[in-house]
Amino acid sequence: VEHFAALPSKPKIWLCLPVPVYATRWGINEKTVAGEIIPIIKKVAEEKGLPVIDLHTALSGKPDLFPDKIHPNAKGAGLMARVIYEAITGKKAAQTGR
Repeated sequence: VEHFAALPSKPKIWLCLPVPVYATRWGINEKTVAGEIIPIIKKVAEEKGLPVIDLHTALSGKPDLFPDKIHPNAKGAGLMARVIYEAITGKKAAQTGR
């Protein structure tokens, strides 16, 4: 965060909460994501005064969008893109069906 905040262009920085984990694989598990990673991201956001985009809630209850139970498929990535677009622009994203 400090690196990006120090850039001369002064970019707007957004933090994203990671998507849910539907099966423990490759050392990735929901207990760590929800119980450790998300609280750290929220704490950093609060300390730095940064907005947070909640991809975890947006994709919760949607295991069908995660073929390997860790990574989203194209439909899941599309949902992530819509959530991020709406958070950044404050506008409703168009539903393209993709």
